[in-house]
Amino acid sequence: MAEAPPPYEVDPQPTQGSSDEGIRLNPGFIRTPPGLLLVINLVLLFLSWCIMAGWRGEVHWTVEIHFEGGSGFYLATTLIPWFILLVVFVLMLFNIHKKIPINFPVTLMINCLLWAVLLFIASCVVADKARKWNVNGDACDFYSCNHLGAAAAFGFFSVVGLGAQAFLHFREWRSP
Repeated sequence: MAEAPPPYEVDPQPTQGSSDEGIRLNPGFIRTPPGLLLVINLVLLFLSWCIMAGWRGEVHWTVEIHFEGGSGFYLATTLIPWFILLVVFVLMLFNIHKKIPINFPVTLMINCLLWAVLLFIASCVVADKARKWNVNGDACDFYSCNHLGAAAAFGFFSVVGLGAQAFLHFREWRSP
């Protein structure tokens, strides 16, 4: 009776030029629905973060006092998941995630849901502040409401993307 290779062994018979570790580039991952959605979420979160950071750099620093920390919360809810998803993207692109003994679908599903909820709250705060400042046209010119509105819009797009990614990871987890 032949013994089955251990479950962590990706390539039981290494060929010439391959490594024993099983870590190799998998460019086909980007063409799969989870890979494509991961790239889209990385782009959306990066745009959200850049727009808000640009607004904070453009508008006088005393405006932040009137914002009551909302832009900092928004930046945290876009920057932290962006870094997490970037690490996950690299892990999956090089098949390193197969070497880590955790349940990736469940972990990523919970992570995406958590950040989607937090980013939804942050986007609502930013959109509300842009709406309040937009009532008075002069205040909107000073506070750059259009940038806040764009940041909120991209935040909501990111929420939809993170929710879709959580759904894909849920299906992956529940599939036989």
